[in-house]
Amino acid sequence: AYEEALDSEKIRERLMYGYTQYVKALSRRGELDKAIDYLDMAYEMDESNSEIIHYLAQLYCEKAVRLSRDQEYALAAENLQKASDLAVKKKKVRRNISALLFNEAVSAYDANDKRTAILCLNTSYLLRPRFETLDFLGQYHYKDQDMEKAYFYWEKALALRPDDAGVQDKIRKI
Repeated sequence: AYEEALDSEKIRERLMYGYTQYVKALSRRGELDKAIDYLDMAYEMDESNSEIIHYLAQLYCEKAVRLSRDQEYALAAENLQKASDLAVKKKKVRRNISALLFNEAVSAYDANDKRTAILCLNTSYLLRPRFETLDFLGQYHYKDQDMEKAYFYWEKALALRPDDAGVQDKIRKI
């Protein structure tokens, strides 16, 4: 219908709505690949739609986390890159996806899945270098006994919050 009436805003909007509703159902059933395919079609119709960009980036993140937990690290990294490429298009999406990945990193770290944690943390940091992300990256590397990287991230965290006594103490320990 959309291809037959490219100029019809109403058809485009209804199709995008239909795709997003179908994608939500697919996502709930765990069919991420199929959900991503349909949301990609909606994205092709309107590459500026914030809701579609956000949801598609979120789905790529979910897929990446699943792949990483299954030790498919290269594929996980590819999906995180796709999520990042989408997220940088909109400031709010970038902020939300960065927070989502930070939370996934904390969950993965708590589950002793360090590879997933560092993949999520690094992508979160690239999207939005927040104090919390930088502090956690420092903690991650400190526990991994990589003092140079821990110091690097804590210095960056301190640049964002110069009066933070906790980070100052961590730097003094190193």
